[in-house]
Amino acid sequence: GGLTVLMILKQLERFDMKALGKDNPVSWHLLAESERLAYADRNLYMADPDFVGVPVKGLLDPAYLARRSARIDPARTMQVIEPGTPEGAPARQRVPFRDDPGTSDLAVVDKQGNVAQVTTTINGYFGSGIAASGFLLNNELPDFDPVPSQDGYLVANRVEGGKRPRSSMSPTIVYAPDGSVRLAIGAAGGSTIICQIAKAIIGVIDWDMSAQDAIAMGLIYAPGS
Repeated sequence: GGLTVLMILKQLERFDMKALGKDNPVSWHLLAESERLAYADRNLYMADPDFVGVPVKGLLDPAYLARRSARIDPARTMQVIEPGTPEGAPARQRVPFRDDPGTSDLAVVDKQGNVAQVTTTINGYFGSGIAASGFLLNNELPDFDPVPSQDGYLVANRVEGGKRPRSSMSPTIVYAPDGSVRLAIGAAGGSTIICQIAKAIIGVIDWDMSAQDAIAMGLIYAPGS
């Protein structure tokens, strides 16, 4: 998710997000193009690893990320975005985006400095509309792709019994070089969560913004091709 966006940006060594700053259009262009590359791979490969082979090692390989980031041009937008082929990648089919309401995020710090960050969702405004022991049950079934196969390939995020649907929830704790907690952050908003987290981390770490200002700053969401 947001980590992949940041890792693609890191491979753009010829650009310094801190030096470019939050008011430079190039910063936002680079962020949007990185998001487009990350979402393309996410849509094709990410699903419950108990059911499908997710090439995590290949997706996070610096050499692979360098090849992906090399496609980014600071002066123009990529016309077509296709998933890459990381090491260990199985044959998969991209999944269309669907937005879901019903998500909450919570960050807590106690007086000893312990930090907890959690994102929780029931998907719809009242989930499935069914309560059990005082809790509303979710209706996360729409997070699966309803089409089980396409173009001769099984869709990674297809419905299967006992399978967990793909999620964009990205509760994140960022540590400073001295090991202290610099930032605890999460978000709501379906697959936009990934962009929200990446944008806020850049705002705080690279642009020296407060957490509140980084969260409130405008968002670029570029999931499609």
